[in-house]
Amino acid sequence: MEGYLDFPMNMSLRLRSSLTAEDDERDWDISRRSGTANAILTVRISSGVSWGLTLQADFRVATDHGRTLAQTADSDQAFSVINAWMDSCINDHQMQCADASQPPLLPTRVIDVSPGGLDEGLVCLRDDQNKVDRAARYVALSHCWGKCIPFATTTENLEDRKREVRIEDMSQVFQEAVLITRRLGIRYLWIDTLCIVQNDRHDWEVEAGRMAKVYMDAFVVIGASNSNADDQGFLGPRGHPGSIDWVRSLPNGGTSCLALSLLPPAGERWTSGRDPVSSEPLQSRAWCLQERYLAQRILLYGARQLFWECRAISRAEDGDLRLGNLHNLDRLRGTASIKRTIFGPRPDGDSEVNYRGWYEMIEEYTQRSITHQSDRFPALSGVADAIAQTSRDGYLAGIWRKGLIEGLLWCAMNRDEPLKKPTSYRAPSWSWASAEGPVQFIVYHFIERCRWKRGIADYEQLATFEDCNVEKDGPDVYGTVSSGHLRLHAPLLPVKSLYPADDRPPFSGELLPPLKNSIVDKVVEVEVGNETFYLQAGFDMTPEPVLLQQQLFVLFLARLPDGNHGFSPFMDHRFGLLIRRTAKNSEAYERVGIIDSPILTKDTSGGVSMTLVRILEKSLRFLERLSPSVDKSPVFNLTPRLFVPKRVLTEEPEEEMPPDPLPELKQHSILVTLV
Repeated sequence: MEGYLDFPMNMSLRLRSSLTAEDDERDWDISRRSGTANAILTVRISSGVSWGLTLQADFRVATDHGRTLAQTADSDQAFSVINAWMDSCINDHQMQCADASQPPLLPTRVIDVSPGGLDEGLVCLRDDQNKVDRAARYVALSHCWGKCIPFATTTENLEDRKREVRIEDMSQVFQEAVLITRRLGIRYLWIDTLCIVQNDRHDWEVEAGRMAKVYMDAFVVIGASNSNADDQGFLGPRGHPGSIDWVRSLPNGGTSCLALSLLPPAGERWTSGRDPVSSEPLQSRAWCLQERYLAQRILLYGARQLFWECRAISRAEDGDLRLGNLHNLDRLRGTASIKRTIFGPRPDGDSEVNYRGWYEMIEEYTQRSITHQSDRFPALSGVADAIAQTSRDGYLAGIWRKGLIEGLLWCAMNRDEPLKKPTSYRAPSWSWASAEGPVQFIVYHFIERCRWKRGIADYEQLATFEDCNVEKDGPDVYGTVSSGHLRLHAPLLPVKSLYPADDRPPFSGELLPPLKNSIVDKVVEVEVGNETFYLQAGFDMTPEPVLLQQQLFVLFLARLPDGNHGFSPFMDHRFGLLIRRTAKNSEAYERVGIIDSPILTKDTSGGVSMTLVRILEKSLRFLERLSPSVDKSPVFNLTPRLFVPKRVLTEEPEEEMPPDPLPELKQHSILVTLV
């Protein structure tokens, strides 16, 4: 039995041609024209039975300049690519990247990889007492320590390390970092494990506070992306996507090569808009996030190929490139220049700052592992310091003063995986660092869940900042904290009742109940005057039985109104915190959860609007029961027709905020102290 299946299939292929002469080597990417090619693949199922599969492959241009990948990352071919990148950055990126002609002051300690008078197999540790240079180019290493016994500097071996260090005694990652530094023609190398005295707490605190400057001033940072631990090297043989090479010898002694290769998956290419090394071991380590953001240039050694990031461009060894750099300090600084609302940019001329880039970085940061939870703030202090120098803003335990409301509205990344309470004090309860686990900042994901709000351009702040004090635990002003309080003037209402989201009470009266929400799983009942209404809430951590028996309160932080005047019901969304009084001080409160909920006003449509709401909610629940992975966009796309405003608030500069359906709420504003 034989048969053929013929269907189109998109494949990303690159056709390259290289010509090598004795004194010249060039690569051309000749797949610049889009075309269609047919290939026949025969799959044998069993003896005597075969099926032919016709693949229609679309050739497309991925880059302007393609090149074949080196077999190993320490080959001459690989270093030729690196040197070309470095030369291009120095000569072409003078406006974006640091001036390489002015070498910075060296860190407190550095490794001299080319010390005069010592054997090639030796290096030595230099400090202020035995440095040859005060200012010079140096390389810094970003690496995963792993679970192996670290090759570290201690008070016991510090003096010996100043005299000499045998390269063969070093861990594999350190040996390879020395090799790269030498091949780049740079004399000095900085490695945290060797250049900070690991069993000297004072030295560690002082040098940790300087670590940001170390990575910012390094001529280039080596990122050992594909290494899990220091005893596992990152320059070994690579795994390559499939390729076919046709090599021919030329009469002049050179060679001609035509190569057809399958491009890496979309997630491993800059042109996909994704981070191609996101799945590499180094990107799972919390400390390495700021090292990548702070670096002016970084070489990332991936499992398949090399990647380059500077402040102007991102490149891949196979020729893939993109302008700009997503993991760059300038991006965070840039987002602190113009205020965005929950959804997008504000009108020109608004001088308020925006910290969306910072909080999105925190979301990535909390998904990474960290050996010592007490390092949560120190591992970000370098970036925080750099941002503070630009914004001149106050830093409140991981939250920026001018981005306070957004920064307080965090919750667990996944509702089914509650956050955990640290075994010891880390931060005030209102800070994202007070909990262990991945967090998200709900205002930045709101539009994804509530697409009927896409026309809204601004929100009303219900809470105002009074004062804040965070006590530091050490010399680093952006490092560990020992205590802290935050005082806000905001509406505060006691919770009358608490219900599971799927066990709601019979609703009646002026205000309609909220819809299904994937962020929170509880419903709280509150009263304003004679009005009873319901808000969706969620606990930050799995609540203990004693918490459910205590009096809870809703602290309102922001209101997101509907701009559609006259449509009833309209969505009026509230953001806030679920809090309780502390056991020690009845005048102080601590955070226990989040409020993320719409309020629907009086239904005057004769039940029609309520019916639409119920149909929508039942449809969403049906899809979730059918499959959590099913695309819900068809149902979500119905919502704009139901609730989308006719005009956005910024279309008319003099337009006022739509009226609050609960004007009495602001009368309940008091001064609240959070700890």
